[in-house]
Amino acid sequence: MKWIDAYKLHLIVVISACVLTGFSYWAWNFYAQKQNEQAEKDLYPFRSRLIEAEKKAGGELFNSRSLFQDKKADFESISTEVEDYKSFLMSQTSVRPAHIISAMELSSFLVRYEKKDQALDLLDFVRMKSSSRSSWLYSVLLIQLGTLFMDKGDFTRAIDLFTEVLSLKSAESFYQEVLLKTAVCYESIGELDRASEIYTEIRQNKNAGLYKERALHYDRLFRLKQKLEKKPK
Repeated sequence: MKWIDAYKLHLIVVISACVLTGFSYWAWNFYAQKQNEQAEKDLYPFRSRLIEAEKKAGGELFNSRSLFQDKKADFESISTEVEDYKSFLMSQTSVRPAHIISAMELSSFLVRYEKKDQALDLLDFVRMKSSSRSSWLYSVLLIQLGTLFMDKGDFTRAIDLFTEVLSLKSAESFYQEVLLKTAVCYESIGELDRASEIYTEIRQNKNAGLYKERALHYDRLFRLKQKLEKKPK
């Protein structure tokens, strides 16, 4: 009892701090959830109008769950709804998970209509405005953006984004996929030694799964290409 009396004040301070921390954490999560729910409500009309406009124009890409659906509308006939949706997303000062999901969905839609530059601008804006850079969702955003830069031929920019993904603990399940894409980027810009190192790293990783076979395939093609280039003409 004497020990408790002697440290009573310290115990009260510690317990109070723990209670306050727990309450603050709960309050912040509650606030964040409510903000995200509001974002979903705000986004819904823009998404619905785009789906309806595309459907009226004879397209079925936006609301289709199949990657093989190729029934497009004339893009000009839905450009107003696309621009409204995109402008609303790019007007946000604070990006919530709902905004990230919507941006990735709209970006994929734009790519299928061959509007890659618009897709890149949208995703890059959301990336810059995102406040939760350690989240799993942010990692997916970076991978989608990096892949778009790969497709565009900007391999240096893609490497930067993939490197950021590899620094995030939340992205561990994507590491092998991202490493493989990074190796392809290095090979594409002529940094062949670095590409070879990454292919080897993937092949030697017992947890790489199907990416081990893909790395082996790419590495074989890579070495064959090197041999052909060394042959005298």
